[in-house]
Amino acid sequence: MIPAIRNLPLLKRILWADFVLGGGTAIIGLLLYSLLEGFLGLPVNIIIFIAGITLVYALLALGLALQKPPLSRCSGY
Repeated sequence: MIPAIRNLPLLKRILWADFVLGGGTAIIGLLLYSLLEGFLGLPVNIIIFIAGITLVYALLALGLALQKPPLSRCSGY
């Protein structure tokens, strides 16, 4: 049995928030990595790696937020 998503508009708003916040965090990390190195005490390559992964996650959230909902479910049972 596949669980049904009951509140699709809420889920889309959460995905949009994930995109905006994650994307913003990733962009800040990629642009300001030299400042963050001293602030966070992490090596630059770790900051860039984490920012890149966060950007990929944000783009995935955007892709999910832009998906069209399925037309209908066939209930053959």
